[in-house]
Amino acid sequence: MNLEEARKEINAINDQMLELFIRRLELSEKIGEDKRKRGIAILDENREKEILEKMKGKSENFSKEVEEFFQFLFKISKKRQTKG
Repeated sequence: MNLEEARKEINAINDQMLELFIRRLELSEKIGEDKRKRGIAILDENREKEILEKMKGKSENFSKEVEEFFQFLFKISKKRQTKG
């Protein structure tokens, strides 16, 4: 695969990731609404740990980067959940 082909594939992946990221934020907002209605805390450390371990286990040589990526997603999701 040459540079141009790799960049084309990365661009396609970026488009897919953006679509999924926006969908994830929308779901985070819905979860935040439900948590507020039910009086549930936004932060669920056990759930975050569970997700991190599962994703790191699937990532082989990229576990550190995957952990950083998901921690960033959690941070953004919590911000979206606290809006409202």
